[in-house]
Amino acid sequence: MNRLSERALFFGAGLAFGILVGFLVSGSPGPPAPAAPPPAPVPETASAPLPEPRPVDPETLRTLLAAVEASPEDPAARAAVADLHLDALDFGQAVYWFQQARNLDPSDLAVRSRLAFAQLGAGDVAGAVAGYEAVLAEDPGHFESLLALGRVRLFVEQDLAAGIEFWERAIAARPDSPEAAALRAQIESLRTAHP
Repeated sequence: MNRLSERALFFGAGLAFGILVGFLVSGSPGPPAPAAPPPAPVPETASAPLPEPRPVDPETLRTLLAAVEASPEDPAARAAVADLHLDALDFGQAVYWFQQARNLDPSDLAVRSRLAFAQLGAGDVAGAVAGYEAVLAEDPGHFESLLALGRVRLFVEQDLAAGIEFWERAIAARPDSPEAAALRAQIESLRTAHP
């Protein structure tokens, strides 16, 4: 297996783990947001295989877009549309709608972290890392951002020490959570595999 294939495999495994843990730690999406022109597709990079997007439920999307139109200044409405696309692994659309929500409320760290996750899924690793780092600059204990940066360091950059350090910070942020227990097991597996 060549180096590029190994990196793609590690990234795919990390992304799958991240999606699983992300769904465990994320809350339910907020209300929908105002309609906007459809975004241009986000180009995918050749560095990592990404899952194929699943169809978004059209009825749910219509409902959420109606809420967006009814409350054009409500960032939660736009975030709800983004979450719907994120659940369907339609990262390009999720990025677009999370950007809209972030522009309406730049102080919402949860939206900014989910935007970074969508950017990562869309193949924009540098944009995702910058987004997570900006969130952590404002909240050094932001669990989702610590978790995600740990994944990036481990599975994209293959920096075991840095990845584990981010995950240990995430564990410290939520020590008694089920996610922390899962991270402890992952860290132990990594240390066993790479003594």
